[in-house]
Amino acid sequence: MPKELKPCPFCDDDSASVKSETVSLGCASEEIWYVRCGHCKARTNDTTTRIDAIDDWNRRDPLPSPSPVADRLAEAAKKAVGWLRACDHMDEFDSMATELDSALADYEKGKKGETK
Repeated sequence: MPKELKPCPFCDDDSASVKSETVSLGCASEEIWYVRCGHCKARTNDTTTRIDAIDDWNRRDPLPSPSPVADRLAEAAKKAVGWLRACDHMDEFDSMATELDSALADYEKGKKGETK
């Protein structure tokens, strides 16, 4: 039974496909296999088997745990957002608060392992 390819780890597109090429090595030749995303063109390294190429594509490294320092920075940023929002009469402060809110949302998604 053929293995299925996961979506691209970079753009989340489902258009990845397994490719093979014959490479000349002087008097000999070798077939190499890799997986390439049809959207962003990301690809695996060359492998000697189709299965290895698929396994390389489907392998996902675990997300690193956020450090205690990053957690403290996030908490400080949340407090800063509250303070900036309290100064809502200044457009610059509102813009900073919006930017911090967005960065904090991305940080929280990353901690939960969400990609989108």
